[in-house]
Amino acid sequence: MLLSASVDLYVPRIGQRLGFDETICTGVAWRDGQLDGGLTTANRRGEEKRRCIDALRQRFAGARIAAYGNSSSDLPHLVAVDRPVLVNGGRGAIRAAERLGVLVEDWRNN
Repeated sequence: MLLSASVDLYVPRIGQRLGFDETICTGVAWRDGQLDGGLTTANRRGEEKRRCIDALRQRFAGARIAAYGNSSSDLPHLVAVDRPVLVNGGRGAIRAAERLGVLVEDWRNN
């Protein structure tokens, strides 16, 4: 499962190319073949991403969930998974992640 706050214009295709069975992302609205500026889903960011994780836990009871994020807005869903990683976060996000017991990594030099 690929969960992203990014939009469904490209996330499903990326998920498919990476071998994910499903994607959850922010849906954008179309009217008469044009983007209308609205969303068809909640923005899958912050607490909404946490709600998605909670729904996945119900759907796949007992499954272990790993997740990564790169900002403070990702911390609500990171604390809800079994293997959280904050990757390349800013100073504030790193401090908050460390307080919450979230693993912090820097992948920029790897």
